[in-house]
Amino acid sequence: CAAVAGGRSVLVVANTVARAIELGEALRGHLGVPIEILHGRFAARDRVAKERRLLEARGPGAEEPVVCVATQVVEVSLDVDFDHGVFELAPLDALIQRMGRVNRRRRHRVADVVVFGGTRRDPAPYGPGALEAAWAVLGDHDGDQLDESGLQSWVDEALDRSGGDAWTAQVRDAWVRFRTSFIEAVPVFSSDDSHSKRFEELFDGVEVLPSCLREEYERLRSSGSELAATELLVPVSRRRVLQLRRRGRAQWDAG
Repeated sequence: CAAVAGGRSVLVVANTVARAIELGEALRGHLGVPIEILHGRFAARDRVAKERRLLEARGPGAEEPVVCVATQVVEVSLDVDFDHGVFELAPLDALIQRMGRVNRRRRHRVADVVVFGGTRRDPAPYGPGALEAAWAVLGDHDGDQLDESGLQSWVDEALDRSGGDAWTAQVRDAWVRFRTSFIEAVPVFSSDDSHSKRFEELFDGVEVLPSCLREEYERLRSSGSELAATELLVPVSRRRVLQLRRRGRAQWDAG
């Protein structure tokens, strides 16, 4: 609150979309300042517009005070710089990416980053071992100034604590499944549905069209603007689609 009152920018990162929305709405009511919420379940068009606003406020050469509540989407690609960081606990490599959005252009000698460990009780979407390892490493350095030269040793320590061999085995298993199910199995330019199904099963994601955008979607498609129409789609997990279908809030439209 003091940072916001002093005109500082703050980046808050939650691990799930639901918590990001909950935190953003709570802060709006508590702080009384505009809050930008950014996560991966916006239509592409809206997400691009949000990212553009963030870059205008906190991109290179910009110093507009802003509070942003985001999910992991802020960890990569966005060249933004905040004065303070408040993060839910995540694997150490993810936390380092989040930290890279704080004091990125060295406006301050030291910038504060606070990590909350409550997600150890609800680790999704991460594994509990990775969170416990990150929490242990952070505990050993609580209050220290973070130096980039020491980051690799922190990551190595976290991997050792979480069982780096098991993680390596998971990566290798995923690569083998991808190679056998797609690279070696799918002929070039094949339209075989069985190949397509195996490929899609390797990824936990589908795109849905919000019903409120259906009319605009159909108008864009009928006018030949196929690319613009795809910008109205929202990426969600297969699990989320099943949940929505059980609640009668999602349906498959063969047309």
